[in-house]
Amino acid sequence: MLHTPEGIAATGLYTVPESSIRNRAAAISVPTLLVAGEREKGFDEARAFAERTIPGIRVAALDAGHAVNLEAARAFNDAVASLFAGQMNPTP
Repeated sequence: MLHTPEGIAATGLYTVPESSIRNRAAAISVPTLLVAGEREKGFDEARAFAERTIPGIRVAALDAGHAVNLEAARAFNDAVASLFAGQMNPTP
């Protein structure tokens, strides 16, 4: 049952509690990248909240749906590499 849709759903139900961090998001002090698919509308409110709340957040809004890393793989990889490159070579 573990590898069936029902098993996966049950695993999520019992191992991923409702643990919102909204009350702590403004305290995030590490470089943060949000990669969002422009065609995925289900997360618009969460994206807007993150953009309003997380200091210095970088957003890569890509022409993709939910599976951004698959649908826009090159742009996704470029966004992640850019974040890491900025951390290895920070501007003074």
